[in-house]
Amino acid sequence: IAGIRAARKLANEAVDVLIIDHNNYQVFQPLLYQVATSMLSADEVIYPIRGFFRSASNVNFLLAEIEGIDAAAQTVRTDQGEIGYDHLIIALGSTPNFFGSKSIEENSLPLKTLVDSIEIRSHVLKVFEEASRETDAAKRKALLTFVFVGAGPIGVEGSGGLSELIYDVFQKEYHTIDFSEVSVTLLEAMGSVLPMVPPDLQQHTIDVLRKKGVDVRLNTAVTEYDGNDLKLNNGE
Repeated sequence: IAGIRAARKLANEAVDVLIIDHNNYQVFQPLLYQVATSMLSADEVIYPIRGFFRSASNVNFLLAEIEGIDAAAQTVRTDQGEIGYDHLIIALGSTPNFFGSKSIEENSLPLKTLVDSIEIRSHVLKVFEEASRETDAAKRKALLTFVFVGAGPIGVEGSGGLSELIYDVFQKEYHTIDFSEVSVTLLEAMGSVLPMVPPDLQQHTIDVLRKKGVDVRLNTAVTEYDGNDLKLNNGE
């Protein structure tokens, strides 16, 4: 978002602008949870980068993977060759923070990219299909247990959106599933959700999520995850 914004500020100015990215589209990340929970299709949260600059002939785009930067030589190394520059803006976005835990990084499903959101959506549909024919109660309960870690915007909206998908849609479609076995939990290591909003809105958010069937737990951190069991800081 920052990179595109910078380029738009320079559009139609007396400069040559080149945008380099390994995707030729921009993702509106705040709505990825809606793709993950089947509320939106993938094409509703992306926009072609070239589309932003149809009327700006001084802005061009290169689809490439960046391999390195040589500041002394003022060049960017890509899999499409070296690109020289006078001024360089680095706007790489962000990546998921696993807080140094390899087990969590290797076994969890992050929600940061379009591919992530599609993978989560496919996973949710897959486990409900499996649960609909699973006769072992313990295995069925495990399949129907969903945990979101982190109560920022993505965690709050994702857990709430999944709950709506489950209880408003799936409950009408999966006739062999006992939905009292479904569990959606939101874990937050800090003492509040959405730290960027006022306390009264934080509490309102918790109240709304709990009405949707989300088990919100504060001051609860995940210390390890092996792909089957979560280990929490309280020993649970």
